[in-house]
Amino acid sequence: MIPGAFTGSLACAAVQTARGRYRKFSRGVLATHSAALMLVPSPAATAGQDQPRTVLPEWHLASPRLEFGLTTDLLHGVTDAALFDDGTLAIADAGNYRVVLVSEEGNLIRVLGREGEGPGEFASLARIFHGGGDTLVTHDWRRTRAAIWTLGSVEPFDFRLPMIGDYQPSVDGAVNGSTLLLRTSEYEHSGPDRLYASESVIALHRPRLGSTTTIERRPGQYNYLITEGFGSGGTGRTTYSMPFLSTAHFATAGPHYGVIPLDSTVLLVSTLPTLQRRRVPLPIPPRPLTIDVVRHTRDSLLSGFQSSQWPGAARRIRRVYSDDFPLPDYGPAVRRLLAFGGRFWVEPHRQATEEYTRWLVVDPDAGAVVAEVNVPAAERLLSGSEHSVVLLTRTPMDEEFVRVRDIERPSG
Repeated sequence: MIPGAFTGSLACAAVQTARGRYRKFSRGVLATHSAALMLVPSPAATAGQDQPRTVLPEWHLASPRLEFGLTTDLLHGVTDAALFDDGTLAIADAGNYRVVLVSEEGNLIRVLGREGEGPGEFASLARIFHGGGDTLVTHDWRRTRAAIWTLGSVEPFDFRLPMIGDYQPSVDGAVNGSTLLLRTSEYEHSGPDRLYASESVIALHRPRLGSTTTIERRPGQYNYLITEGFGSGGTGRTTYSMPFLSTAHFATAGPHYGVIPLDSTVLLVSTLPTLQRRRVPLPIPPRPLTIDVVRHTRDSLLSGFQSSQWPGAARRIRRVYSDDFPLPDYGPAVRRLLAFGGRFWVEPHRQATEEYTRWLVVDPDAGAVVAEVNVPAAERLLSGSEHSVVLLTRTPMDEEFVRVRDIERPSG
């Protein structure tokens, strides 16, 4: 959302609905200019398109060895998790404004933070990261602050995130306990209704030294900007993220910084701080996108908003999903990129079944995809370590709890 944009739930609801229903798309690139929208081929978009399905070693997830949140310590609004080398599990229990520390046996060790606006308090807990050793990094989105916690101490090192240009960054990873990876999303403020790509700025931040170094700028996500007739001047603007267009993905696995660029099926791995880079092609097939899919998506959204409490909701949706909406030849290939245990985990959009989601495991030191893992679709992968993964799931009563499963690798 850009300054002056519509602040209702329309945009978020539209994106979530479309993402949840339509998955059979493929890759491509769409270039925008001030005068017109143009379709152009892209080497990044075609990388890996013609690759046959690679036969990879299959890793499996064992039965849960730890479950937390099913008894008295109820969880609400879990946003993230981190698994320490000694087996300690940290859960970002954002709905309860806290981080819960759980032992390897599943016992509550202690609680970090509470609701509030002061040091060591949370207003909107977004992400947590293992900074190595007994260090935990937390990011509070609403307070625009982060904190570095040492699990044996009482008070954290709490600090405000620096502005990068005109934008407030988010914490995207922890290189270690003293260096963080920050990222901004810069939106364009000029021009009438049009499709454009936001720009992501990536920087290394050392909070104790007060230093910030920009390491990269690249297109981050396709967005559609429309001018609305609301507000005192009738010139409000709303930015919609297109669920069938590509998004760049970023993650940090220790000294390795990974990016899957916009429209790409290649993971670019850089070693920090030298930024020496290598390319890891991902064995992800193309996913065809047609105007029929977009029209069906648009009509589904329209029917869902007929009884909306926001005046003109259906009209705004129709403006975004119009029959002449400019489409790329291909849609996105990757849904998520995570980093833990020194490796990157990539979730493709195309899935083999509705019961499992397929993840590709990339070893940055080897510069190769080394395995694939099927994760139950009902369990959302949050984090992990070299030997285990942390998953968020729900009871039949829609109550959240967290599971830890060990990774079983084939012998040899």
